[in-house]
Parts: sequence; C-alpha cells; structure tokens
Amino acid sequence: MHTGSLTARLGWVLLAAFLFAPAHAGEAGFRVRDVQSRLVEGVYRVDATVDLDLSRSARRALESGIALPLLYRFRILRNRDYLWDAEVAELNQRYRIEYHALSERYVLVNVNAGTGQAYSSLSEALHAIENLKSFPLIDAELLRPGPRYAGTLQVLVDSEALPVPLRLQTWVNESWRLDSEPFQWPLNP
Repeated sequence: MHTGSLTARLGWVLLAAFLFAPAHAGEAGFRVRDVQSRLVEGVYRVDATVDLDLSRSARRALESGIALPLLYRFRILRNRDYLWDAEVAELNQRYRIEYHALSERYVLVNVNAGTGQAYSSLSEALHAIENLKSFPLIDAELLRPGPRYAGTLQVLVDSEALPVPLRLQTWVNESWRLDSEPFQWPLNP
C-alpha cells in the first residue's frame, strides 16, 4: 500500500470521526426576528434582522478550514383566497464564511457579488449579515397592481455547497439543523 493512499485514508477517517462525533445543538439555530420593506425608486428594498447562532459542530468545522455557506432565501408570494399562495419570484442571497488560520481572520464572502470582507472575530462576521439594510428585493414593475403580495425570508446553511461528508451531517445530525422558520411580511405594490 502506498504511503500517500494510507495518509489520505487516515485523513478521511479522522475527518469522518470529527464530523460524525455526537454534538448537542443546545440553543444554536437561526431566527429571522424582523423584516420590513419599502419602495425606493421603483425597487422594493428590505431591512432584515436575523439571529445567527452557530452550533458547536458548525464552529468546529469552520475553525478546521471548512467554509460555511449561508443562504438567505427570499420569496415573493401572491396571496390567493381559495388556493395556496402562488410563488411570483425567488431570490437567493448567498454568503460564505471562511476562517483563515494563518491570519486568524474570518472572511465573509458575498457569493452573489463576488466580494469579501475580513473580520477579526466570528461574531463580527456574523453581525455583518445579521442586519441587512436596504437590500434590493424586487422591481415594483414585476408586481401587478391589485393582488396582495407577501414576502418570506428563510435563512439556512446551504448544505448543497458543503463537502459531501458534511452534507450528510446536515441531514442526520441535529446540531447542523440551523435553518430558520420562514418569516412572512406583507408586501403590496
């Protein structure tokens, strides 16, 4: 057996043991506290306040060099009286938090915009996306006058952007279930 393949197997075994170790979620989780929207120059803009409390497992993975992908899922719904609400639009705002051990800095990447900002602590990086201000949601011309509309926001770990061994964790390990409940607010043209 080659030493390289033995080292690789040992690495995978250690990674699996680290990732599949039992961990308690405690009070960790995501919660959307408030969302408000306003029409500014023909575009609905959103202010949102979110609590992002990472579990111990998510923090350990992040500090071990695994980037943590976060997804802010906005949906626009047209309210209907006798049927379920119809989805008019969906906007996914993606972020990624990385820990750079050499510089001991946390980098928050806005994946949609391709920009990043470094922070000296994880709490600073999380705080930067816990308070969205004037986020452009949807052009008012895309909404017909008359029907009632609502917006929803859900914040979650984007499990599809995680390495495959960690994706499994998001499905089976309670400490990785950090998704918020969808928060709904009225949005009318």
